[in-house]
Amino acid sequence: MSSVPSARRNAESESRTVAEETSGEVVESGNSSGQVVAHFWSGPLPSPESFNKYPESVQNRIMTMAENESEHRRATETKDADARIAAEQKTLHAEIDHDRRGQTYTFVLVALVVIVSGALVWGGHTWGLSILVVGIVAALNPFIEKLKELFSSGKKESR
Repeated sequence: MSSVPSARRNAESESRTVAEETSGEVVESGNSSGQVVAHFWSGPLPSPESFNKYPESVQNRIMTMAENESEHRRATETKDADARIAAEQKTLHAEIDHDRRGQTYTFVLVALVVIVSGALVWGGHTWGLSILVVGIVAALNPFIEKLKELFSSGKKESR
C-alpha cells in the first residue's frame, strides 16, 4: 500500500517537458499527469513561425515554389476536366449517331415492307396484307417495349 502513494509522489515530482518536431508537427507533453499540448501545421508552406525564421532569399524561393506548384496543379486539373468533358461529348455524339442510324434503317425497312406488301396485294395476293401487318408490328416493337418499360417503372415508383 505504501509503495503506490510514493510512486505517485515520485511521478508528480518529475515534471518535464518533451518537445518533438517532425515534418511540421510539434508535440509537447507537460507534466506526468498526462497533459499533452499538440501543435500541428498543414499546408504547402511552413508555419508562420517557422517561415519567419528563414532568411528572406529562402522565403522568396519557398513562395515561388509554392506559387509554381499551385499553378501546375490548377493547369493539370483543368486539363483533366477538359479531357473528361471531351470524352463525355464524344460518347454522347456516338450514342446520337447510333440512334439516328437505327431510326434510318427502321424507316427504310418499313418503307420496303409497305412497298412489297402493297405490290403483293395489288397483284391479287391477299397474304401480302399479313406481311404488311407483321412488318409494322416489328417496326413498332421497340416503341412498345419502351412504353412498357416507362409504365412499369411508373408503377414501381408509385408503390
